[in-house]
Amino acid sequence: MRRPVVIAWLVLGSSIAALSGSVPSWATDEVRHSGSVHSFAPAEGVLVIDAVGVEGEEETVWVDVRGAEVVRLSRHPRRPWEWRERRTAIYRLPAGTHITVIGLEGRWGILRASRVEVPALDAAP
Repeated sequence: MRRPVVIAWLVLGSSIAALSGSVPSWATDEVRHSGSVHSFAPAEGVLVIDAVGVEGEEETVWVDVRGAEVVRLSRHPRRPWEWRERRTAIYRLPAGTHITVIGLEGRWGILRASRVEVPALDAAP
């Protein structure tokens, strides 16, 4: 007798969650885009990057960076398998800086970033 009640509650709870629209099905997987900074509109919190898309075609990606963690990545000199992170601000990145943006894809193709990584270029030996 208890088992059907538990199943009914699970079905009811998942139905309510699906109808509420709290997490749309298109926004459940994080995506990554790598490219170079094109421009930044601080008032809107929107970063525009030029990325290489499918089959090597260049695409423009609009990124909402409000609330995103922005870090500079570099390798440890004595332990190159380790990455070091240092927080930075998005407005410190000049045009042309190579970045990787991690976040959720929105309805109109705008990426809502949770993290922006700025890798340091390795020095030539």
